Amino acid sequence: MTKVDDKRRASLAANGSPVPAAVNALPGYLILYIALYLAYGTESAYLPAFLGDHGLSIEQIGLVLAAGTIVRIVAGSITGRLADHLDAGKQVLSVAAFSSGLIGFTYNLAFGFAPLMTVSMARAAVTASLAPLSDALSVAASMKDADFSTVGCAAPALLPLSAAP
Repeated sequence: MTKVDDKRRASLAANGSPVPAAVNALPGYLILYIALYLAYGTESAYLPAFLGDHGLSIEQIGLVLAAGTIVRIVAGSITGRLADHLDAGKQVLSVAAFSSGLIGFTYNLAFGFAPLMTVSMARAAVTASLAPLSDALSVAASMKDADFSTVGCAAPALLPLSAAP
């Protein structure tokens, strides 16, 4: 905890106000990373086969995946700047995660090149910021919580290793 937090707690206690309890953010961020990388790993393994089942040729699958990569490069920067400008990283992350799930569901309704390209690009735009915003929020939380910083910063590096065969 910082000295400002200690002073605030002391002034609240002196006034007879209830002192807010310290919250450990580590479990929440671990769940976030597990869900995020489970989704990424599952999607990346099965998306090409899914696109093929929805009527795309091998060349079209390559185009859809490449377009998604290009969109992620651009959209990730824009979304990160928006989150910084609004100082609303958690809110932008929440909207992006919700939108990703909603748009991901529309894959089931899309058949053919143009609809699948549209869905893929829209989903790439909203998923581009999920990992960077999660990282930024977890680093910010680790600066506030000593228990978090020892384990929490290693979690993103260790999670992919836990899934290795």
